[in-house]
Amino acid sequence: MTPVWQRRMSWAGLWVGAAAWAISLQANYALVPLVCDGRVFVVSAIAAALTLISLAAGFMSLRAARMPADSEWLDSSGGLPRHFVAWVSVGAGILFALAIANQLIAALIVDGCFR
Repeated sequence: MTPVWQRRMSWAGLWVGAAAWAISLQANYALVPLVCDGRVFVVSAIAAALTLISLAAGFMSLRAARMPADSEWLDSSGGLPRHFVAWVSVGAGILFALAIANQLIAALIVDGCFR
């Protein structure tokens, strides 16, 4: 039987990736006055860090997906959908990382201080 914390890691890519994308999106809008006044690349640094966090959460889900499912196969009711959720979370973590990286590239190319 796998420990509870390892089973919950299967959701990491989905929840942490979505939270990282939401934080990145809100930071892009909330920090515009700071960026426009001082020309600080704080939004780019935040987006780069959140991209790495989302990828790390996707890899945590990948680790959970690769764990053996022997106890789930022995369950007469079919067990928990941990493997399916883990693989969906791997894809979601990568997808959210790509969305954040897309916003990062846009922030580097386009000046957010246009009026």
